[in-house]
Amino acid sequence: MRLLRRLGPLGVAITVGQGAIAAREHWQRLTPPERERLQTLLRTSGGRPSNLAEAERLELRALLRMLDLGELGKRLAMNAAPIRGPFGRRR
Repeated sequence: MRLLRRLGPLGVAITVGQGAIAAREHWQRLTPPERERLQTLLRTSGGRPSNLAEAERLELRALLRMLDLGELGKRLAMNAAPIRGPFGRRR
């Protein structure tokens, strides 16, 4: 919460914008038919993989791997983290 107050509205908007750009870049890694299929599978599952057939679950995993969500999470965290300098956390 302190970080948001220190950044102010412009800083928050920039951070959110950087996150949106990173998410878009990862989304663009999929071809349009792959994106459409991913959306269909997510809608069909309703957030529960058990609502999908085994083949659909495998397909969903493959599509999610293509998005590289781990790297996206790292990028988002780096955008949101304040810069602390070479010695890490301030005291």
